Amino acid sequence: MKGEIQTLSTDGRTSGTLISGLTSMPDAVQIDTRPGKGHIYWTNMGTFSSENNGFISRANLADGSNITTIVPVGVTRTPKQLVLDTEGEKLYWCDREGCRIMRCNLDGSNVETLYASTTPASDDVEQRKNPRKWCVGLVLDKSRGLMYWTQKGANKGWCGSILRAPIELPPGSQPHSRHDVEALFSGMPEPIHLEFNAGFLYWTDRGDPPFGNTLNRAEVGWALDAKRAPRGPGKEWVIAERYHEAMGLTIDRAGGKIYVCDLSGTVWVTELDGSNKRALQREVGTFTGVTFHPGA
Repeated sequence: MKGEIQTLSTDGRTSGTLISGLTSMPDAVQIDTRPGKGHIYWTNMGTFSSENNGFISRANLADGSNITTIVPVGVTRTPKQLVLDTEGEKLYWCDREGCRIMRCNLDGSNVETLYASTTPASDDVEQRKNPRKWCVGLVLDKSRGLMYWTQKGANKGWCGSILRAPIELPPGSQPHSRHDVEALFSGMPEPIHLEFNAGFLYWTDRGDPPFGNTLNRAEVGWALDAKRAPRGPGKEWVIAERYHEAMGLTIDRAGGKIYVCDLSGTVWVTELDGSNKRALQREVGTFTGVTFHPGA
C-alpha cells in the first residue's frame, strides 16, 4: 500500500500529489498557513495491533519536503482525525484503538491525554477491542472551551455516539474518570469526522442508509447537561446523502462550502445546508482525510 497526500483545486480542474510513497496508512491532515509556519501535518495509523505503533508527521506545505516524525512510534496507537489549534499552538487528535483524545505542542512535545473511554485496568486490551469505545472524529469549539468527538461503534453497527466535554481536564480528574462528559447523540449508524461552524455541528456517517453514508448537521446548545437523554438518529439531521463510505470533512467558512471525501476516492462539495451536492473528482483512490487551504 502506497499512501499519498493529494491536492485538488476547489473547481476540480487541477489536481496533484504533494507527498507519495507513504507506507504508514496516512489518515487525517491539517495545514498551518501562517507566515513563518507553512507546515502540513498528518496522522499515520500504523498497523492494527495492540502496540502504540501509530505516529504523526509534518512536512513543508509548499512542496512536501522535509518530512519529519513529530510524535514518534510508542506514544499513540491509531491516530485519526487531527485538529490544529493555532491560538494555543497545539495539535489534537483521536486515537481510535487507543480509545482516547490526545494533544501535543506543534513540534510534538508535551503529549497529553485529555479523555480515555477505557480504564487503566483495561490495558489487557479486551475493552479496547470494543468499537463503541473507539474515538475517531474530533472538533474544537475554542470560543466556549469545548471539544466534540465521535465513538463510532462497529461497522454499520448502529451503536455510534457523539460526545462532548470541556477541553481541559477538571482539577483532580483523570482522563478515564471525567465526570463532565455529555453524550449528545447515540444509536448512530457509524459517525466518523466532525466539523463545527456557526453553532452547528457537522458530521459524516459511513453506516447504512437512510442515516448512514450521509452528511449531517445539528444545532447544539452550549450548556453541558449530563442529565439530558441523548438523541438517536434523526432524518432531520441528514443534509446530503448517497456517499460511498463518507469519511473526511472540512468547511470553507468564507466561501460557504462543505467538502467531503469518501472511500471510493471521490471528493464532493455542497453548500452549508447540504444543497447542490456535486463531485469534484471521482474514484481516484481511497480517501480518508481532507482539509481546506484558504490561500490555494
